[in-house]
Amino acid sequence: PPTDPVVPPSGHICSRRLLLTKLTENGGVDPFDSSSSSSSNPRTLDESDLIELKLDGGGAGATTGGGAIMPPRLPSAASLPALLSSVQSEYDALLLELYDTRRTLEDTRRELSQALYQNDASVRVVARLVMERDGAREQLAAMSAQVSAASAAASAGPPAPAGDGGRKRARDEDGEEAGETKKAKEANSGAAGGAAAAGKIPQSDLDSMMATWKALSKDRKKKSKNKDKDAAAASPATAGVTMETVQSMEETGKKSLHKSSAKAGLVSVASLSGGNLIVTAGRDRQGGGDN
Repeated sequence: PPTDPVVPPSGHICSRRLLLTKLTENGGVDPFDSSSSSSSNPRTLDESDLIELKLDGGGAGATTGGGAIMPPRLPSAASLPALLSSVQSEYDALLLELYDTRRTLEDTRRELSQALYQNDASVRVVARLVMERDGAREQLAAMSAQVSAASAAASAGPPAPAGDGGRKRARDEDGEEAGETKKAKEANSGAAGGAAAAGKIPQSDLDSMMATWKALSKDRKKKSKNKDKDAAAASPATAGVTMETVQSMEETGKKSLHKSSAKAGLVSVASLSGGNLIVTAGRDRQGGGDN
């Protein structure tokens, strides 16, 4: 059958390509007009006069779906070897199509498995995040309750213990005394400021005050030195020990009773049992003894 069928005014069905070729050869005369060969005025035919046919099976002018029209087999294809060859070709084409289909199916299955695995992993991650969020909310609620309870207790004030009554009263009395002392100092400073504003202190009074201060300072220094000497004399361990005595001493032995890795040095030395036992305390916070 023709692949592009058209109908001329004469009503014949023919191929558009072949009919246009024939019109080009005979100068546009309708080849199906029988009177054109004897008449002096033959009927002309143009491409616009052709009527196009729509085929349901497909083709060049087909508008509806369907398979393509199969052309008839040639007479040479009707033999048995030709039929076997045709069947073999169709079988090979079917196998190739089946192989491509199976490969596409395997790829689709692999993509589907990967998508399901990712979906499962996403669900697990979301579940873990939800659990962590719930735990954080519970901790936040508990912490908020503790903070509220602590703030309520702080606003109410801790109850005073029964045994601390005397100490509380003593602190109150000390606070009152400190307040009175501060007020007295402010009053004295105000009076001194008023005197200074009224006039300067005479030079004779300043000299008398300085002389008294120097005399009292010397007495204080002497008293502090005497206290140190009395304390040294009262200590039995240092009684009769002078710098010359210490310098004249000789080393009779050496012992390492403290950690060598720590900072070296002794902070205290004591003699017991009439000098038979010496106890030391070092910077490594350990003690040692030697007979």
